[in-house]
Amino acid sequence: RSITRCNRVNANEEVTLNIVIGTRTRLNPPLPEEYWGNAAIFKPIKVKAGELLENQLGYAALLINKVVASQNYKEVIDSYKRWVEKPVIVDKKSLFVANRLSISSSPKFSVYSCDFGWGKPVGVRSGMANKGDGKVTLFPGVEEGSVDIEVCLLTSTLLAMENDEEFMEFVTV
Repeated sequence: RSITRCNRVNANEEVTLNIVIGTRTRLNPPLPEEYWGNAAIFKPIKVKAGELLENQLGYAALLINKVVASQNYKEVIDSYKRWVEKPVIVDKKSLFVANRLSISSSPKFSVYSCDFGWGKPVGVRSGMANKGDGKVTLFPGVEEGSVDIEVCLLTSTLLAMENDEEFMEFVTV
């Protein structure tokens, strides 16, 4: 909501949130914990900017929840079948376009427990790959139950958000 507001997106324009949904436990049988490969699907959540801004934060959360909750075995298999019939390779051109955010995470990867001989990490970042306006990456945080959030936005958007009172009500540093 804040990014849409700060970018002054026209009320009739569509905004999109791309999310990656894990499918390991949605398969039948579920993939074993030891499975190391990827098992995920991309799902866009689309809404008119005006509709998003007219409602509270909970409305956006509800839209996300509905999409995630609807991903059962049949939906996952149908999604994979559609991809086999018409493959789509996700690249920067398709992810980083106007009025779109893309969120990814890997809660299975304990990023702060890795020690390559230099001690445990004090911070984690995703590196240069897949960087662009609107990219959000979530990592399990250092403290139990915490989350580290890496956000890539244009400088103009960040400056506008810094001056956005509603957004700043939710920020803690």
